[in-house]
Amino acid sequence: MKRWLIRSLKKDLAAKLISLVMAIALWAYVQNLQISELTLNVPVKYRNMPSDLSFSKAPPRFVKIKIRGKKDDLKFPSSHLKAQVDLTQAEEGKQKYKVQFSTDQLPQNVKLVSQDLKIPLSLEKTIEKQIRVRAVLEGNVPEGYRIGRRKVVPEKITLIGPASILDNVRYVETYPVSLRGHKESFFKKVKVRLPSKKIKAEPNRVTVSVLVFQENTVNERTITKIPIVTRNLDPALTAALSNKTVEVLLQGDSDILKKVKPKDIHVWVDLEGTHYNPQTGHILPFDTEPGIPVSAKLLRYAGKVNIISIIPEQVTVRFRVKPEFIKKEEQKKRENPIEEIENPPKEEQ
Repeated sequence: MKRWLIRSLKKDLAAKLISLVMAIALWAYVQNLQISELTLNVPVKYRNMPSDLSFSKAPPRFVKIKIRGKKDDLKFPSSHLKAQVDLTQAEEGKQKYKVQFSTDQLPQNVKLVSQDLKIPLSLEKTIEKQIRVRAVLEGNVPEGYRIGRRKVVPEKITLIGPASILDNVRYVETYPVSLRGHKESFFKKVKVRLPSKKIKAEPNRVTVSVLVFQENTVNERTITKIPIVTRNLDPALTAALSNKTVEVLLQGDSDILKKVKPKDIHVWVDLEGTHYNPQTGHILPFDTEPGIPVSAKLLRYAGKVNIISIIPEQVTVRFRVKPEFIKKEEQKKRENPIEEIENPPKEEQ
């Protein structure tokens, strides 16, 4: 009796296990037949952006889509899915733009239920601006050596990007140029450090040259109180410099060095790029410009004497509008009051 009972239990257990496996398989089959929905984040690509526009804020990187299908069908690889926004007709300001998603990207048995139809974007005018480049040096030359003049070529580069960013940019700097180990003059091509990822530079590299020489091995002479003159100053403006004169360190033959006079050295600052806007009465881009480089050249004895350094290397310039130009604009406004109202000045860029 006992043996029979054990055999019966074993027989029933096997049948139960088979039934359980069949039930699970049937349940899985039925579940797979059921229709499910899935929400995906799909990368979005922006096409045909007008060259005169830029994003004010970083645009969304993804849009949402909802798809429907059998559970197994929804397990397809989705990394290839892409949406796009066509900006051919884009305009300045904040607007919503249509999102395009092609259902051809989906498997045959998967359907698109819904998607983000439009996406908000903020666009603004793209401008170009000439900006000075400053060389950044790090470290020190070996003991017994020192550095003289440094030069950046080109001195200015063109930045392209949103006006809201570039309006506040006065200069850009290079990535650091190391002085360590240098016992001779050298030059190096380096990238320019940009203020934002939204900004492009043309060119994006400049050449930094640094004069390095050994101390106490050559004849030197310092000439002081050499006046700084201005170049390319807007006729409507005056310019006040933080330093009116500089001192220049010269190197060369001792007999020739004795002959050099202050008038033999021409020192200047280039003020191109700053101008007076008569429509608004403003000085653009700024009425005060720090860090304008001082340049110098020898009018006599060039090739026999070298300019080692200029102190200071940079000056701050404060611009003011000449009184006669202010009076001219006030007179025009009095003579043409109607035109002033009908044609208000455009926003500065």
